[in-house]
Amino acid sequence: MPRGQRPAAALRTAMTGLLVLATCLSGCVAGNDPARSASSARAAIQPLTARETSSLDGFARRLADTGTLAVAVEVRASGRTWAGAYGHQNLEALSPARPADRFPIARLTETMVTVSLLKLVEEGTVALDDPVARHLPDFNDLVHPPEAVTVRQLVQHTAGLPEFLTPLLRGKSLSEALSKRISTEEALRLAGSEPWRTTIIHTYRYSTSDYLVLSRIVEKYRGKPISDVLDADIFQPLGLRRTAIMGSPAAAQGPRDVRGFALDGGTFLDVTRPAVLIGSGASGAVSNATEVNDFFAALLGGRLLRPETLKDLKTGNPAYVGLGVTQWSDTCAGGYYYGQSGEVWGFGAVSMSSADGTRQVTVLLAYPPAPVPDPYVSTVRPLLVEVQGRAQDVLNGLCPGEPVRRMP
Repeated sequence: MPRGQRPAAALRTAMTGLLVLATCLSGCVAGNDPARSASSARAAIQPLTARETSSLDGFARRLADTGTLAVAVEVRASGRTWAGAYGHQNLEALSPARPADRFPIARLTETMVTVSLLKLVEEGTVALDDPVARHLPDFNDLVHPPEAVTVRQLVQHTAGLPEFLTPLLRGKSLSEALSKRISTEEALRLAGSEPWRTTIIHTYRYSTSDYLVLSRIVEKYRGKPISDVLDADIFQPLGLRRTAIMGSPAAAQGPRDVRGFALDGGTFLDVTRPAVLIGSGASGAVSNATEVNDFFAALLGGRLLRPETLKDLKTGNPAYVGLGVTQWSDTCAGGYYYGQSGEVWGFGAVSMSSADGTRQVTVLLAYPPAPVPDPYVSTVRPLLVEVQGRAQDVLNGLCPGEPVRRMP
């Protein structure tokens, strides 16, 4: 797709090909795709039935038929798995998407960083209610908080720390803003140039800046970049060979990485690997649906954290936000699903698992190309909210027994 091609003509051509050539791999049994991770291939997997997955299958098909560039889905329930892919991995070549294709996974990165942070908590190096400045002495000088900020407030997005992307994108083209790598210190100075939200009660306010700070704490005590920390704490132990932080060798863009685009001043911009996310613990990870499910199954199954730490992770605030995870009502068990959802330029991701990790849905998307709002604000597309609802419905329909009432 030429850099200067006008979007209307390009999309018309691309979507014509999409409607004619779209290939859906729905019903592909996990493990049949040669690009699947070794960790999943080792498991004995039985397929879910078409009846159990038809609603999500039909929904994903409609997304691909109406402009979503690519969708990859994996559903697991009690040892059975179903995976599907829709649309195109590469719209220029009209290369069909596959279930094992890799996407940027946006905020799902935060849950991974939280695991590494909580390992420091387990060791006694950090306490969640410590002031951040105790661990990062330059924190107050960089961001100018109106009062002391705790580690817990950053984890749960209740600190009110301004979004660094707002001043980064102000007055610039998207290409200009995303093409330059930015250090954590530079990003935090940008955040500190914006006004803080001051309220008597600390309520939820999402900011990418929060996890830049938390990543910096982890890096300080581990003595290495957050990409290497996550590799040692999570990716290597779980055999996640397709999961990595942008900028690391394992994240190098390859033929099975889904390409995403945004609109920048009326032209297409490839946002598959923006330089601003290189090395970032805030939305900088790439993975595929299988390995995302592997990660959350290991986390909720107690393989990454101690039982008491896992219990704390699941404890939410009034915004249904735990420590690095989001909660959704589980009508099967009467409790909650845990996982994360989020967006980054051109891409969206939702992963949701039962409390024991035995029922799971992960949906990864490459969005229809769209402009980034100016001024930039952290919002969630209605489409991603709908994906969350569909994922929740699928899990609620996979109850091993009679469903119970929905949690308030």
